[in-house]
Amino acid sequence: MDKISYDEFLDALEKVNIFHRQIRKEGPDEKNSLNAPIASDVNSSILELLRRHATNRIIDAVRLFLESEKSDRKLPFSSTEDVSIVFFVERYTLNQLKIIRSIGPGSLILLDRILTQAGYRLRER
Repeated sequence: MDKISYDEFLDALEKVNIFHRQIRKEGPDEKNSLNAPIASDVNSSILELLRRHATNRIIDAVRLFLESEKSDRKLPFSSTEDVSIVFFVERYTLNQLKIIRSIGPGSLILLDRILTQAGYRLRER
């Protein structure tokens, strides 16, 4: 591997800084920004929201979790598709969702971010 000089390093660093200034100046694209608010209907299903904004891993994990809750008769819905966002947020906390198989810390953060952008907030405990 070729070694680079200190001057070459400073030149590369300056290019990176120029790029960062350019990105800040242009601003994020509102459509694709993770910080852009998500419009959601009050009666929207949690799975509908996740299908629009989450990864397949999160969608499948939450769907399987809700199906197990339904089979244990903990859900007052005939189908997991009917579980509203409001019910989901009021019923479950982040700590309860940590036990879901296939959901790690990164997926929980993304799930919380999606719900926050839609105007909902998961409780910690």
